[in-house]
Amino acid sequence: MRLVDRVVTLDASLTDTWQTLIDAAGWPRWMPVRSVETHPPGHIDHNTSAVIHWNSGRPMSVVVDEFRPGRSFRWSGSFLGSKVSYDHVATAIDDHTEVLFIMEVTGPTARLLAPWLRKTYDHVLDEAIPELRHVAADR
Repeated sequence: MRLVDRVVTLDASLTDTWQTLIDAAGWPRWMPVRSVETHPPGHIDHNTSAVIHWNSGRPMSVVVDEFRPGRSFRWSGSFLGSKVSYDHVATAIDDHTEVLFIMEVTGPTARLLAPWLRKTYDHVLDEAIPELRHVAADR
């Protein structure tokens, strides 16, 4: 079940935007997270698993399900009996970049969790997007 589908326009090149998105260690500059521990260490790629330490809650373990260099990645984790997936899709549009953020939830508790997850991720994006615009443009 798709919960969030948000397109954001950034005044940054696709390269700068992509580098900002896959630099998990830099996420605290624009996301409401304390840290992101990637395994193996470094930028997100097709072999990455991570632990995201959110400012407002417990850590979440995720693994990259799909990775298309310079274009998109999806990672997923388990939450209270369901699978939660987060897609990040970057597309060059003239002299700027559009990023599509998608959150999906599947599993036996999906319908129960959906309202809370939607509200929480919408709030995260509301906080993160203005900072993402600055970080990507300053690269």
